[in-house]
Amino acid sequence: MLSSNYHTHSKFCDGCTEPELVVIKAIELEYKELGFSSHAPYKNDECSIMKIDIVENYFSEINRLKNKYKSDIQILTGLEIDHISGHENYDWFNSPELDYTLGSVHFVYNKTLGHFISIDEKPEKFIKEIENIYDGNVQNLIHDYYHTIREMVLKYAPDILGHMDIIKKFNQKLHFFDEDTTWYKDEIIETLDAIKTSGTIVEINTRGYYRGWTREFYPSNWIIEKCVDLKIPMIINVDAHHPNHLKEGFDCISKVIDYDALKPSLLEYITQRKKEKKR
Repeated sequence: MLSSNYHTHSKFCDGCTEPELVVIKAIELEYKELGFSSHAPYKNDECSIMKIDIVENYFSEINRLKNKYKSDIQILTGLEIDHISGHENYDWFNSPELDYTLGSVHFVYNKTLGHFISIDEKPEKFIKEIENIYDGNVQNLIHDYYHTIREMVLKYAPDILGHMDIIKKFNQKLHFFDEDTTWYKDEIIETLDAIKTSGTIVEINTRGYYRGWTREFYPSNWIIEKCVDLKIPMIINVDAHHPNHLKEGFDCISKVIDYDALKPSLLEYITQRKKEKKR
């Protein structure tokens, strides 16, 4: 049984409950480590879920929980940090308040039109924006998405890469591209090469699967196999927005990957990574 999760949301962003209720559930499930990763504020309000004026309250609350439950569970302070190519943001990747960073891409910026496209909202809005912002050219959108990921991992080297192929989230419903095409697989391989160079951990995110949006986890099974071949480190995250999500999808993990291929502790990996950088 897996005993950690580092992709956790609460009332500070788009989660449903107080962080303490998540901690209590994690202890009940015999978790050893729990990382909170509220969405980091972005300078563009259109891309922000947690506002800048409550960040200090977030850090304070997670620190309070660390102290209160230190004999029961290791709690880590993190942020899920968006990178948008060509746009300046707060320097969260180097924040001293954080135990770890989780880098994700939820928005793709079309430089020609000067518009954002959100890839993680409603399918109807998503397909409309593909038409309006990308003139229906899905391949260009997907190239820009994976280019943004490559740029992020090579520039900032976050500890974790969140839901690597979330661009497929609505593909089961909309069928807007073929995940078996050569051009798509080439984007993935180029992205994995960048991830390998950066030392970033790839998250196997169960949320799309347990919410019924996707048939497989993020990333897809063949990408997980490629990560194993390339010796790219991986961990399991449930992307929890409610305490009950902490157990979702774990029962199916063994069908796609051997537990021995996973990093058992993010804290141990980060410590090892810091030592290697100092050499």
